[in-house]
Amino acid sequence: PPPSPPVQVKLQGPEVDTLIKEANRVKDQLGEIEEAELTTINAGSGQPFLRYNPDRELLAQNNISIDQVTSQIQLANTGIPLGTFDNGVERLPIEVILNDGEAEGVNLEELSVVSGTQSGNQPPASFSLDEVISVEETEQVGVIPHLDGKRTITINAYPKEGSEQAFTSEANQVIETIKEDLPANYSLVESGQTDAQTEFFIEVSKLFVIVLFLIYLTIAIQFNSLLMPLLITGTVFLAITGAIIGLFVSGQPLSFLATLGIVSLSGIVVRNSVILIEFIEQNRGEYSSLIEAVIEAGRARIRPIVLTSLTSIAALTPIIFTGDILFKPLAVSIVAGLMFSTVLTLLLVPAFYLIIKRPKKKTT
Repeated sequence: PPPSPPVQVKLQGPEVDTLIKEANRVKDQLGEIEEAELTTINAGSGQPFLRYNPDRELLAQNNISIDQVTSQIQLANTGIPLGTFDNGVERLPIEVILNDGEAEGVNLEELSVVSGTQSGNQPPASFSLDEVISVEETEQVGVIPHLDGKRTITINAYPKEGSEQAFTSEANQVIETIKEDLPANYSLVESGQTDAQTEFFIEVSKLFVIVLFLIYLTIAIQFNSLLMPLLITGTVFLAITGAIIGLFVSGQPLSFLATLGIVSLSGIVVRNSVILIEFIEQNRGEYSSLIEAVIEAGRARIRPIVLTSLTSIAALTPIIFTGDILFKPLAVSIVAGLMFSTVLTLLLVPAFYLIIKRPKKKTT
């Protein structure tokens, strides 16, 4: 399955048993959706577990510490490190392990502790561990992840191929119903692919605004104008419009690579506009008429601008028809954005330049 499922919910609460019970309920209800293919939780099932409960009253009466009991269990179970032995090649650990006659687990009858209380000349009493410890067999979940200091179980749900949209819509309705039935102090937080995409687009939008500002600042310094950079950076939005139209017509999603393609268009369309405006500025010194300077600049730059765009379009077109499905949105966004912005740049940039630079009529 993909690393980020379309539907992912995080269940948080204080009690482990209730948390696991509610997580399994959420998992089962999401799995009952017709379009669901697989649902998982990250808590796992309970594992067999032995709990040793010491008789603290008996231990206190005979002055036996808990450390004595635990050290005996450790000796029979995992052993106690004694040191290391150097054989000239590597250091080997040396451990002391008590043979209690059991291959697995601990035989409490064969282990004993000595009382710390002695009466007269009598030797201290000895107790086997089964006299001072009771064993309880139970089940326990090995690990419960935490998020923001709270116990959290994550439920992932994956739809059948081709039914992502319908599954996500129905899963959201199921989640809203479950939220109303949760016990007090338990909460359900939605995440998953949709949430990750939302966070990604927010971050990309912030970076895109910063990039546009830097482009505006650079062009303002180059042309010594505040209006001209607005005209040039405006062509970026023409490319974005073309890319979105292309994705919509081709049925491709607005994915990470599609967004990357849209961002990469900024440099191409800005460069075309800068070159066109720069030629117009140069022609103004050679031609007496502003309109003539604009026409000649467009005539001189139309071929390089169109050829530059066509080479990029020709290179990416095979990916649209024969490429991997992952890279199709990238190719579609760049090709559609270039086609749309190239045509409109050659038409709108000169027109708006004339509006900005037209001589003002003097009133008497």
